[in-house]
This record gives sequence, structure tokens and C-alpha cells, in this order.
Amino acid sequence: DMSWLKLVKVLALEIHDEFDCREDIENLLVREGFVLTPDSVSLYYSITGTGADTLITIHGGPGLHSGYLAPDMHMLESDFTMIHYDQRGSGRSELVSDPERFSLRHYADDLEAIRKHFGLRALNLMGHSWGSVPAAFYAKWYPETTGKIALVSSTPPRATPYIGEFGQNLYKWMDDDTRVLVNTLQTAQRDPSQNAQETCAAFWTVFIRGYLADPMNPSVLQRSRGSHCEVSAEALRNGDLVSRHTRGHLGDWDWRGEFADVQVPVLVLHGELDPIPFASAREWSEAFPNAQLVTLDGTGHFPQFESAEAFAQSMLGFFAD
Repeated sequence: DMSWLKLVKVLALEIHDEFDCREDIENLLVREGFVLTPDSVSLYYSITGTGADTLITIHGGPGLHSGYLAPDMHMLESDFTMIHYDQRGSGRSELVSDPERFSLRHYADDLEAIRKHFGLRALNLMGHSWGSVPAAFYAKWYPETTGKIALVSSTPPRATPYIGEFGQNLYKWMDDDTRVLVNTLQTAQRDPSQNAQETCAAFWTVFIRGYLADPMNPSVLQRSRGSHCEVSAEALRNGDLVSRHTRGHLGDWDWRGEFADVQVPVLVLHGELDPIPFASAREWSEAFPNAQLVTLDGTGHFPQFESAEAFAQSMLGFFAD
């Protein structure tokens, strides 16, 4: 697939060979811009990496943004050209808030708009957490333009009983004082009189520990280069609406029977100690006829920095086959 991305990389490497200016070339290859969706929503994207194959990364949430995920994908930059985007209503994308514009079909159609924008023949997708859901439904609705998909630390394929168990796992490490602090900070994030970035950072500093393999050892967070909070105050507050509107469309979901005819290769990658129950990852792997399930030992919800080497090996092994 000699897309314009690959053509730029080929030309860049030829220039590098002749003039020895690799650092400048790599800087040129970090680009950003916007894609327009079929319903005229502007989606922000950034591009990193210089690899021959293209990979679309899909962040979690709903209502978060690529700023927490993209910087921690650096270990794949020599093997992939990665397109990271902020989902509709989130991050640096257009902050739409109409409840009717957050259906699964909207999220899947956004990926198709990205494919067309870049002239890609097929999409290789990596969804993290909630991001796995748009990836899975893109493969269902656009099988002819889907290459391979990786579902990493995925939202469960059914709400009951897993979402309740997930919530319990997130909070079970907290004592009473910590629970009060988290609830206070969560409320403060919705208060327009508060500094949105500061309250966001204070909240995630505590709350993220429940996602880790060992919440009592948060030093692993020092490995992460990403941030949940480095976007505008308006984007941070709109993220709450995005989450509520999207979940309103999902209801008490059960998608286990949705993918029996989807033949694309699927990697289900899940941390052994992810607060999202591992049994739900097994159900994802059973939902697709051509899926493999890989367990990352001693890993929580963020394998991209908790177990970066094992994560990279799993990704490269899957997409290289």
C-alpha cells in the first residue's frame, strides 16, 4: 500500500542517505491536522513514527483523548507510522455535545473517514480500553478495509457482570479517606470556577492507581510520558458529556454475538492484573473466529508503560505475521 505516508517516508530516507539529516527528517514526520467526518465533525490527529506499516491508535474513555496514549507508544515508532486521533467531542477535536452524535456507528464511521483522508487501502487498528470497541465495530461494518485489529485492555464485551466488577476493582485498594478525596476531586472537575487542568491532574494522580497491577506501588507511573489533562478546560469538561452520551447509546450491552462472521485477525491483549476482569478478555477472543488471546503477566490496565517490552513484542509479533 504505497500511500502518501509511505511515499513521504521513502523520500525522507533517500534524503537522509544523501545529506545525513535524519533528525530533521524525523521532525518533519511528526505532523498534525484535522479530518472531517461524514457529519462534519473535525477530528484532530497527530502522526508519529517512521515505520513502513501504518497503525491507527484509538484511545480510551469515552471522553478521554490521545494525549495519555500516544506518547507511550514510542517503542513502536521505528516499526510503524502511527496515526493518533482524538475521538469526536474529545481532546483537540471539535467539542460536539449533541447526544445523538455518539452512537457506535458514528465512532466506526469516523475511522472510515480517517482511512479515506489518508488514502489507506486498509486499516490496522489498536484500541486501548474503550478504544477497542470502535475498533471491533469498524471490523464488523467495514471488513473489506480492515487489516488487523488489536484489542488492548478492552472494555468488556458485555456490561453485566463485568462493569460492576471493574468498578469494585478500581476502588478496592482505597481506604475511606482516599475514597472521599477521589469523590471530592471528581466533583471539582465539573466546577467551572476551578482550574480544570489542576483538578484533572490531582484526580488522576490518585485515581489511576486503581488501574495498575499494584496500586500501592505507583512508581511505575514514572515510566509514562502521557497525560490525561493537557488539553483545554473546555475539552476536559466536555469529556464528561461525551462519556454520558456514549454510554446512553450503549445501554446494558452484550456484543458477544456480533462478530461471528468477522474474519479479520484479532489480537486480544490483556494484563493479568487489569481491573477489567480477565474473563471478559477471554470472551472477546471467543467472539471472533480468528482471534488470539495473550496474557501479560504482572500487568494492569496500561501495558504500554507497565510492561512496555512485552507489549511491544506482542504487537510486533501479531502485526508482522
